[in-house]
Amino acid sequence: MKRLLTIFLFLLILPVQADSEAPNRNEVLAAKATPARRILLPNGMVVLLKEAPGHDLVALEMLCQVGLANEETPTAGLIALWSEILNERLEEATEEHYRIVDRSVSIEPDFLRFSIQGPADEADTMLEALAGLVENDTYSEKLVNKKRKELVEDIKAGRAGSQNQLYTIFRLLFYRLHPYRRQHTSGEMAVERIDAELIAQFHKQYLVPDRLVLAACGRISRTGFEDKTRKLFSGFQPVNKRDLSVSWEPKATEKRIDLSTRNDIAWVVIGYPAPPAASEDHIPMKLINAVLSEGLSSRLFNEIREKKGLAYTISSVHPALKGPSHFLTYVVTRPHDAGKVRRDVLRQAKLLQDEPLTQRELQAAKQKLWGSVLNERQTDQGKAFRLARAESIGLGFTSEENFEKRLGEVTAEDVRKVAQTYLNDPTVIIARPAGKLYWDG
Repeated sequence: MKRLLTIFLFLLILPVQADSEAPNRNEVLAAKATPARRILLPNGMVVLLKEAPGHDLVALEMLCQVGLANEETPTAGLIALWSEILNERLEEATEEHYRIVDRSVSIEPDFLRFSIQGPADEADTMLEALAGLVENDTYSEKLVNKKRKELVEDIKAGRAGSQNQLYTIFRLLFYRLHPYRRQHTSGEMAVERIDAELIAQFHKQYLVPDRLVLAACGRISRTGFEDKTRKLFSGFQPVNKRDLSVSWEPKATEKRIDLSTRNDIAWVVIGYPAPPAASEDHIPMKLINAVLSEGLSSRLFNEIREKKGLAYTISSVHPALKGPSHFLTYVVTRPHDAGKVRRDVLRQAKLLQDEPLTQRELQAAKQKLWGSVLNERQTDQGKAFRLARAESIGLGFTSEENFEKRLGEVTAEDVRKVAQTYLNDPTVIIARPAGKLYWDG
């Protein structure tokens, strides 16, 4: 009995051997403090690595810098069709690896996005799948015909492109000549012109290393991941095809359009110019969005809905774009109240130009904006995407590491100056029931 008790006590005090695969607490804390690392391959491909040893998954985000500015009008829809084919290829390349929990190919105005996420021991498989997409630049006419038919059917049924027609109309009015005015899918005839040879040529021009940014976040070994990435991607040759420089259009006068609808409600859409994401004015503009129309504490919500009861819904759009962006508010209201809503939105925009924010309101807006950033960063996929996007649209990946500091440096006067610069000459759309007369005052 004494012998058994001695053995038991010995086992209790024996140090527990840690799992060699699991990171210890010091490793986790060190990785949290370690900034993302940028690696530039000789062929121009950018690789960003961010360790998160305490996580079980690895997220890869590969962005190809090809967008609306690279698409010709006669074949508008090419990138949308191409992305559907690439999405099917990615699924086929990983279908046997059931532990890979997420895989998709999607399109944004400035880039084509490849997302893939799975356990750490599937990282090599995920890298190989992405490299396979880049390498395979041949397309069968049979597959292209199949996907083209599906896309045309989606266009006819209204399932393709922007689901918000007012937003589409706004971009057409707002940009006029700039490629951002387009949708990725604009019409059946353009899609019908696209064949396998055209997609293959597009692939060879744009899905190339000097247009690729690959970001990885999760439980990765920096050295091992870098070696594997170099092995898989270094053999691809750059094309060095420069994009045409598209300048911003001359400042326009206020534009307004009134639309007739079959609904019993009205939409008031008011939009303004906004700076590119790489501009020093970008963060102050995001704060303007937060103050004016984001959330239940926003000025428009309090003024138009809470005080006056004029709105059913208030929302906003402010995309981070490589080129000239836009900021717009949507207000859903009663048809006879559309004029009042329009005046209130314009008045609140003017107040931001005339009066600096109080320190309390400025800090609340900063907390709201920083909270939304932290919310996006909660997952490895969110972290990887934000890093890759920042690098792709001209911000530089370090902007993610420095965002909190830059946000803290913005003053109320900075916000007022940006409001004075951009909140001018609005593009206004009012859509409400036809067949009636309205007095907007």
